[in-house]
Amino acid sequence: MPNLKELKNKQTTLRSTQKITSAMKLVASSKYHRSSKDFARHQRGFIEFQNTMSRLVSHEDLVHHPWIEHGHTPPQPSHLVIVITSSRGLCGGFNNTLLRQLQGFVDKHQQKNHRFFFLCVGTKGYDFLRSTYPSLAIAHAPYEKKGGQHSPFYAQSLAGHVMAWLAKGLFHTSSLCYHQFHSILSQQPLIETFFPFNCKPHPQGSLWQQRLYRYEPSPLDLFEALTPCFMASYLYHSLLSSFVSEQATRMTAMDNATRNTKDMIEALEITYNRTRQAYITKELVEIISGAQAL
Repeated sequence: MPNLKELKNKQTTLRSTQKITSAMKLVASSKYHRSSKDFARHQRGFIEFQNTMSRLVSHEDLVHHPWIEHGHTPPQPSHLVIVITSSRGLCGGFNNTLLRQLQGFVDKHQQKNHRFFFLCVGTKGYDFLRSTYPSLAIAHAPYEKKGGQHSPFYAQSLAGHVMAWLAKGLFHTSSLCYHQFHSILSQQPLIETFFPFNCKPHPQGSLWQQRLYRYEPSPLDLFEALTPCFMASYLYHSLLSSFVSEQATRMTAMDNATRNTKDMIEALEITYNRTRQAYITKELVEIISGAQAL
């Protein structure tokens, strides 16, 4: 028969856990609503910026530019992967699903003699890559507590590092590994090409675009001037999307944990009452049996 004191202690522990998970759900909910507004506000401008760059890179003057994808792969290409994860746990499978997809991506391309470099945002991804690929070059990009990893200044700093490495020729291609936010219940882990720029032909062809758009100064000067800004905007968009997805996942996970804790407390309450009733019944039987013996 279970001990009543142990059951009572378990109930006290579960109630404390329920208070913690409930508080974490409220904090995640507050962060989610605030960051989702920032994400929606930035997404509208980013989409227009992306469409502008797509039209620009399709110009005939930029066909042979080294920063635009042409389908030619070097024998041993160097690949920079910017991995955006969280620095805290208790957010369900947010990090695990992304890192499993990244591991499959790296293992697949390593068979094709690709060399990888990793730039990690968030300690979870950094710790995973250090333990999984100890021989590869892995860098961690710490951020200031004032703005956090989803601030535009942090994205601009990351873009500056990437542009400096690009100027030194340290990598040929680059990818972004992050969660794309769709809704509070849907976040998709993605690995997107970040560099070089992919020039996809439009259905109407490039001549149709040139008739509608005239670039001053030249398309080449405009492209090289806008590229750092576009990289910073792209990184900021990815950081915001990942942060909103993290808070949505943590809010859902903490809500489930609070509900499960409530069910466990109710089950323990029933067990406690039954055990207590059994002890009382046993004592009454002993008293009646003693009285009858006298």
